[in-house]
Amino acid sequence: MGGLTRAQTWLKQNREPNSLLFDIGGAIGGEQDYHVIQYGYMLQAYEKMGYQALNLGAGEARLSAKTLKEATAASKLPVLSASLVDSQSRKPLVSPTTIIEAGGRKIGLLGVLDPRSVPSLATASPFFPSMMPSRVTCPRWQPSVMRSFC
Repeated sequence: MGGLTRAQTWLKQNREPNSLLFDIGGAIGGEQDYHVIQYGYMLQAYEKMGYQALNLGAGEARLSAKTLKEATAASKLPVLSASLVDSQSRKPLVSPTTIIEAGGRKIGLLGVLDPRSVPSLATASPFFPSMMPSRVTCPRWQPSVMRSFC
C-alpha cells in the first residue's frame, strides 16, 4: 500500500476543491488469493481517499469472472468496465457506466480496457477475432450500448 499511502499524502497537500478522483485500473498485484484480499482493502482505501469511481484494468482482467465479481461486490465505489463481460453469459461483470454529480453538473463515466493490455483477452476480442477465453472477454464497444446505460 505504499503507492496509496504516497497518493494520500500528495492528495492531502495538493488536492483542489471540487476535484474528481478516478483510478484507471491495474491496482491488483496478481492473481493469488493474497492479492485478491489486498485488493479488497485497496478498494476501501480508495473510498476513504475520496475517489469517485474505479476502472478495471489489465491486472483485474486476469482474474476469473467469479473472483472478479466477488472482489468488487463489497465496494461502495462504482467499479466500472464496459470492456469485461462474462464469456458464458456475455453480461458485464461490473457496471459499464456511472453518472456522478459534481459542481452542479452530471458527469458520465465509461470504464474501458484496451484488449491489447491483456494478451489472452486480445486474442478473444472482436478486435482480434480468435478463440473465446474461459474467463472474461472484451466485447466490441458500440455507441448504442453506451446509450442503453445512460
